[in-house]
Amino acid sequence: MKRTPTLLLALLTPLLMIFSGMADAASCTNGQALSKKVINGLSCNNSSCHGSALNANGIGVAAGNPGAIENAMGSVNEMIAWGASFSQSDYEDLAEWLILKPTCPSAASAAPSTWDFGSITLGNTSGTKVFTITNTGAVTGTLTYPASTTMWPSSKTCGATISAGASCTVTIAYKPAAAGANDSFTYTVSGTGGFSIGPLTGSSPAAATPANLTYSGNATFGSVQVGNSSVTNVFTVTNTGTTGATGVAFTNT
Repeated sequence: MKRTPTLLLALLTPLLMIFSGMADAASCTNGQALSKKVINGLSCNNSSCHGSALNANGIGVAAGNPGAIENAMGSVNEMIAWGASFSQSDYEDLAEWLILKPTCPSAASAAPSTWDFGSITLGNTSGTKVFTITNTGAVTGTLTYPASTTMWPSSKTCGATISAGASCTVTIAYKPAAAGANDSFTYTVSGTGGFSIGPLTGSSPAAATPANLTYSGNATFGSVQVGNSSVTNVFTVTNTGTTGATGVAFTNT
C-alpha cells in the first residue's frame, strides 16, 4: 500500500459524519483489532500506510466517521480488499477506536451476575459461591473491592488490576445477622474496570420460641350422684411456641 495522504484527505474530508453514541468497550476492542488486521500482506498500521507519521492524519480524519471509512475502503485501490471484508458494525467499531486510541476502555464483568444463597439458619454460614471476573476490554482495568463483612464474607484471587483478556475470581458467602431476615446485597467493584455482582440474596428462618402449653374446654362437671359418671368434657391442649414440648403429663389436683 503506497502513501496517499492527499487522496485520502480529499476523499474523507467532504464525507465526515458525526458518530454519536460511543459503543461499548468490546466494540472498541474489535476496532483496535481491525486496525491491525492483515489483508494481502498489508494492514492499516503498515509503515507505508497509516502507520507512518506522514499518513497519520489520513486515518485520523475518519475518527468517529464510519461512513468516511467505508467510502475510502471502496474508493482507494489499496483499500478495496479491506472494504470487501468489513461489515457495517466493523466500520463503526473502527471509527470508535480512532476516537479512543491508543487504548480502549477496560470492561470487566462477573459470571454469574447474581445469586440466591437460600435460607440459612441464624448462626450458620452458607456454602460459598465463586464468581469469575473477566476483563473483555483491550487494556488493563483498575479495581477497588468492597470490604468483606460478617454478613457477606468474601475472598478473591483478583488484585488491584486486571489485564486485558484476564480472569480472576471473587468468592462470596452469606451469614444472616438476624433470624427472620430477608437480605439483599450488591457487591460493587469500582475503578476503570468496575462492575457489580447482584443482587445477592439470602434469608433466615424466624427465631424459635419456647414451648408454651395452653388448654381450652369446660372444666365444670356439675352435680353427679355417687356411683354415676359425669358427662365427658373435651380439653384441647395447644403449644403456642415454635419448639416441641417434651415430658408432657396430666395430673389431677
